[in-house]
Amino acid sequence: MARRGEDDPDRIRETLPSLAEHWDRFAVFDVPGSISTVSSSVFREKLHAGDRSASDLVTPEVWELMRINGKIPWETVSDFHAEPYAFLSNFHETPIEYRGLVYGSTEAAFQAQKCLREEEKAQFTAFSPGKSKGVGRRVRLRPDWEDIKTGLMEEIVRAKFAQHPDLAEKLKATGDLVLVEGNHWGDTCWGVDTRTGQGENRLGKILMKVREELRQERAESPEGRERQQ
Repeated sequence: MARRGEDDPDRIRETLPSLAEHWDRFAVFDVPGSISTVSSSVFREKLHAGDRSASDLVTPEVWELMRINGKIPWETVSDFHAEPYAFLSNFHETPIEYRGLVYGSTEAAFQAQKCLREEEKAQFTAFSPGKSKGVGRRVRLRPDWEDIKTGLMEEIVRAKFAQHPDLAEKLKATGDLVLVEGNHWGDTCWGVDTRTGQGENRLGKILMKVREELRQERAESPEGRERQQ
């Protein structure tokens, strides 16, 4: 428990029976005077209000850690399902050729890879993103799926932007924004559950990796080298 100024821990314990019951589990320490006015509640309020002075309430190291984890709203894209960032979603209907088959979306291409037989994969070429996801949940899953799925997703996302230069330009135009596949259906593997803030955000990380690759390709191109000279 952090004690600020004249806070009286004994009085607080007396007014909160549930706290008093477990008092032996707490340690009381005094907040240094230099940060006694810093409040986590105020910090959260500033963040939610888009107040950039929130950065003054934490150290630069903490701020950077929050930024790279997509916790700074104005430096983060967290909705891949609405414009102008719908193109980031695997449900964006963009034809993609992958391993000899042409799918209607990256979602269809990805779900197809759960199958081992080529004829099973081929059925996904006719499916919408939503149907692909539904069928993908019911197919007989290849035994090595958990080991290879992230690598496959990266290949498929990379192919999407390689085959569609217009989308590659849009991806590069996101600059240094942190890309987070926010969702409310509990996907904590490919995205982040917006209700809990928990998730690995694998898709967002793949998109940022591909974005950096596209930047490097541009910098190493003849046009890019000419601009640098």
